[in-house]
Amino acid sequence: MKRALHIVRGLDPRSGGTSVSVPALVQAIGATGRYQQTIVYFADPGAYEVTAPEVEVLRFAWDPAGLRFGKLGRSLAHAISHCELVHVHGLWEAHCAAAISISRKLGRPYLVSAHGMLERWALRNKRWKKSLYSALVERRNLRGAACLRALTMSEIADYRRYGLHAPAALIPNGISLPPDVDAEPFYRKFPELAGKRLVLFLSRIHYKKGVDILCRAWAAAAREFPGAHLVLAGPDYEGTLAHVEALVRKLW
Repeated sequence: MKRALHIVRGLDPRSGGTSVSVPALVQAIGATGRYQQTIVYFADPGAYEVTAPEVEVLRFAWDPAGLRFGKLGRSLAHAISHCELVHVHGLWEAHCAAAISISRKLGRPYLVSAHGMLERWALRNKRWKKSLYSALVERRNLRGAACLRALTMSEIADYRRYGLHAPAALIPNGISLPPDVDAEPFYRKFPELAGKRLVLFLSRIHYKKGVDILCRAWAAAAREFPGAHLVLAGPDYEGTLAHVEALVRKLW
């Protein structure tokens, strides 16, 4: 059976959706019986540990300098040398560049999932740094991909707008419904919401997600739905929550 290696920066749930979507994708591919799956992720000692049924998970200590000149780079090269296909999740980070460089040297085909990191908003964020990095590293790496995986049709458009012509595969994130859902812990913590109509925002609390736009829209729409309540659920990212709380106080 062929071996496929998935490389992602981190799998701590606080880091965002890839902590759930990447392991789920890997397990779904493994269920086809076509590939033996391995996930490589990076975390400091004592940080969040990940396990996935029937999937090999390799955790490497995060050391950006070591990716090029040290033990971490050698460990990553060893993992890549034992697979036939490499799937790099994400852009703009040292582990992506290192994985692609090693894959190229070893003659391993690689796929890239941008996970929204080529959206217009993402490209504008830290624009000058990304423009320089694109010219020196990222554009060449992406042009060498055997395939580009997209979550949506708009992400395929992002690839094309970036000047990429490699084949693109549209593979949305899957959803596995849990067999049982217990709302009691939530209502125990927020008893004032029991029996109320709820609208749920479930994501990282980050400006990229448009949470400030949502709050302004809800402030206008809530007048027409007095019995409904907006619930923002997710980990704070880059201190966005404090700004959102201040905005909510201002709007109400």
